[in-house]
Amino acid sequence: MAEIKLTINGKEATGEKGDSVLKVCEKNDIYVPNLCHHRSLTDTGACRLCLVEIEGQRGYRPACSTEANDTTADIGQSDCILMFKVDLDKQNRVAGSFVKLAVYQKGANLILVDDGKNSFDRHAVLRLSSDELNKAKELLGRASKPIIIYDTSATDQEVEKLSNLCEKAKMMELVAGSNAKGLLKLGINGKGDIKGAKALYILACDEGISGKLDRGSAEFVVLQASYMTPEAEKADIILPSPLWSEKEGSITNIDNLVQKVARIVDPPEYVWSNEKIIKALADKIAH
Repeated sequence: MAEIKLTINGKEATGEKGDSVLKVCEKNDIYVPNLCHHRSLTDTGACRLCLVEIEGQRGYRPACSTEANDTTADIGQSDCILMFKVDLDKQNRVAGSFVKLAVYQKGANLILVDDGKNSFDRHAVLRLSSDELNKAKELLGRASKPIIIYDTSATDQEVEKLSNLCEKAKMMELVAGSNAKGLLKLGINGKGDIKGAKALYILACDEGISGKLDRGSAEFVVLQASYMTPEAEKADIILPSPLWSEKEGSITNIDNLVQKVARIVDPPEYVWSNEKIIKALADKIAH
């Protein structure tokens, strides 16, 4: 498991990716009172005794059920930021705004590593290609709060190289797309191999198809989406999906906080919820 680094009560603490805040505290001998927590049970935060304050987030969070991870607040407080093959103006504007805040209000140095065009070129003090990655070591090493930002497209080998650049640097993996963090928690990472697939079911929902519809060698493509685009029309069957304003449930934000989503308007009668569509298809397949 990848190591994570946190600052708790002014001291650096380490843990593993996926650890709760309480688990990281226990590993680093930091006492947090709790009542309903037990290592053999699933944590629910029921007793509310382990509430903690997390910088950059509203209110208090139960330490037992809150995943410990680097947050956007860490970007804003960094004095040296390395962006690896990510264009935050296109992929994650929230994180991008924190990078600009750190650069222009905190005086942070931005190192941009990319092999193509990037809208953050004008903000960087050092621009490197991926082959020149080691040249970032000196600038990162001089920083007191360095952070390295990359996304899920980075290979395991690339992540290992990034982690070896600076021992004290925090590693922050970003996931593109709304509620992508929630999907990751369900084990859906969007990295499926479609080679040789004879049929494809694409669950685009209200993300839509922004680029080219890659059907590979599939002879039959079903697309579940909210928007009709020229690329979407290349699918054999299109199932209408509700818009974000027509849904209810929850969303996991960039800082891994689960937030409630309330429906604003009702969808047309012929548009089913995504859950209803999937269940109906599963029932058909089962029979």
